[in-house]
Amino acid sequence: MRTDSKQCQIRHEAHTRASSPHRRWLRQAQQVPRSIRLCIVAVVAFCAAVGFARGLRDIQDQNKKARPTIFPKSLDRSKIWSPDHPIRYNNGTHIDDKYAFFRHLGGGQEGSVDLYVDHMSGDIVVVKQMSSVARNQIPVEVSDDFLEVTTSWPTEIEAGLLLAGDVAEPYVPILDYFVLQSSTESCWAMVSPWLANGTLLNLAEKEKDQGGRTVHEIDSIYRPVVENLLQGLQSLHAKGLCHNDIKPNNVFIRDSTFWLLGDLGNQRTGECD
Repeated sequence: MRTDSKQCQIRHEAHTRASSPHRRWLRQAQQVPRSIRLCIVAVVAFCAAVGFARGLRDIQDQNKKARPTIFPKSLDRSKIWSPDHPIRYNNGTHIDDKYAFFRHLGGGQEGSVDLYVDHMSGDIVVVKQMSSVARNQIPVEVSDDFLEVTTSWPTEIEAGLLLAGDVAEPYVPILDYFVLQSSTESCWAMVSPWLANGTLLNLAEKEKDQGGRTVHEIDSIYRPVVENLLQGLQSLHAKGLCHNDIKPNNVFIRDSTFWLLGDLGNQRTGECD
């Protein structure tokens, strides 16, 4: 009697193991042809390798961004000008008596972007407050202006001063820059024109919504503008610099015939990929 009971228990346990989800999945997997299983393993291995490579590249890119950008000595250093007020104070609604807050545009890891009204000109301007680490040494041309505050500044300010000083160059110009202090903190801030036409992404969405134009018409309208932008990039590369962050959101529409490159904070020296 005990033997029969024990055998029943063994059969019950074997049946339970065989009917478990894991066992069923294993049997189903074994029924798949070997060639297909090998293909699946190969695809999974390939995806893992691609993911690892991308992760490694992201780490390398972050390491590059953590290093200062050494601008070529061939660039005209006289374009680096001193601001009227190297240090300004933000009380929440105004920056000194110069800029009045209008509305918030956006923000991210590198800081926030807001619209202000310039009391002197009456123009709406963009004020970008930079919370990221200022990794470039302030050049001697303006180092005395900030001597009591800091010895480093963001790459984007130096790049903008060196590259966007010429009206013919396709870069968003800098109107003003300063260390912005408040009751709790201080950061670098940069002022640029408000380009109400938006970015290339906005333009693409507008063209899509309006429709009606053929590919040939779009090509004839925008090809000269794109060629001008590419000439600006070619000029940048000839100086030994790479923008390193070209995307629709960083191409700004000044007007229908001229586009500008913005967000110069990721500039790098060396050969471009």
